[in-house]
Amino acid sequence: MARQDEAEALVAKISAMSEPFRQWYADLDDGVTDSAQELLRGSIDMHLHCDPSPQLRVMDAFQAAEEASAAGMRAIVLKDHLTGMEDAAWLAMAHADVADPFEVFGSHWLNNQTGGWNVYAVDKAVAFGAKLVGAPTLAAYGEKLRQEGQGVHPAELIVKSVVPMKPRVVYTLDDAGAVRPEVVECLDRVAEGGIAFGTGHLSTEEVWATVRAAHERRVERICITHALMTAPATPADYRDLCSATGAVCEFTTFQVLTLGDALVETLRGIGIEHVTLSTDAGLKGSSGGVESYLWLLAKLLEAGFAEAEIDVMSKDVPGRLLGLGSRSREEARA
Repeated sequence: MARQDEAEALVAKISAMSEPFRQWYADLDDGVTDSAQELLRGSIDMHLHCDPSPQLRVMDAFQAAEEASAAGMRAIVLKDHLTGMEDAAWLAMAHADVADPFEVFGSHWLNNQTGGWNVYAVDKAVAFGAKLVGAPTLAAYGEKLRQEGQGVHPAELIVKSVVPMKPRVVYTLDDAGAVRPEVVECLDRVAEGGIAFGTGHLSTEEVWATVRAAHERRVERICITHALMTAPATPADYRDLCSATGAVCEFTTFQVLTLGDALVETLRGIGIEHVTLSTDAGLKGSSGGVESYLWLLAKLLEAGFAEAEIDVMSKDVPGRLLGLGSRSREEARA
């Protein structure tokens, strides 16, 4: 009961944190919100949480797909920390009411349920059509470091019934700072499958080593998951890493809304050609994917980014990550 009360309190806290952003968006000039609605057409969300999941979500995969499709989006990528989402994506594409050519893709993250860096889990994800396989998140060493300063990740507490076991740390580097053999094995299977690789919640040292290793192993699509969160570094450092490896930096709605005066300097410092946008929405108490994406787009407009620049980050870069190319707003409107 105490843990259930803790979860309910955390859901209420997350909901309260979302409300000022919802009110801010409602108070914006109609020109900004109209532009955000148009920019949403053809956009791609690389990071959306939904059911089925052991965690409490605001919607399921069918609802997420139908909402995004109705808004004119190009694609969504489903994510869960504790289970692969390629199965849910397949079902949504087969049975949800979505418009062609909207697509739903799954991702698979190598936490404790896969045994960590497990090439067999990667192989299963590739075979089942996942478009992205990611490094550990809740079980990552980088997440362990983050928790030492900020506390337990809410995804470990906001669960449907049984509280999961405390994550066992999955290490990516050996004592000498080199990428472990099992990591290389997974990267090779990602490269062979021609899909994207995400860095999860790795630390700065882990991200730099793993991104370079992925590039060396011929992984062509690399996404640095919510850059700066567990891997703090300067925009210039990120720009150099992305330029050298072809990686791109993901920025989520919460990051965009809370970077404040540093938003423009951060994204332009990295280079918009190296930035992909996503929502990271869906945890109980937070907003849904479309609402969250609209907030993100409106904040970028308010900060002074041109619509063409936003199209690069919301359509072109994620389209390359998924091997789709870009889809213009005009095509989405047709």
